[in-house]
Amino acid sequence: MTNRTFNWRVIEQIEKLIDESGLTRAEVITRSGLRRNTFFVKMRGETALTTDDIAKLAAALGVEPEVIFTRAAAEGTAPVTQLRPRGDVGASRQDLPAAARQADPDRGEDQ
Repeated sequence: MTNRTFNWRVIEQIEKLIDESGLTRAEVITRSGLRRNTFFVKMRGETALTTDDIAKLAAALGVEPEVIFTRAAAEGTAPVTQLRPRGDVGASRQDLPAAARQADPDRGEDQ
């Protein structure tokens, strides 16, 4: 397993899609509307890709942005686990202190 960040996995998937598309980087940059310098700075990981950047690059590559995210997530490092709520998440305002004590019994009232 690897410790790459999600941003790096997204970058890798964009690079793979560029290679698979047969387009040059110059063509992808032109089609995406990104500035050349912006593209290379983001693809080197110097600044993070925004969802807008990813949408523009996906359109330039002829795929939906979800394809990039799905492929990057598939390269993830840990399995997805179901989250379990702590305490009574549906408690009314009046019940919040009681729900907090139930979630963390050490945080009871001062005695």
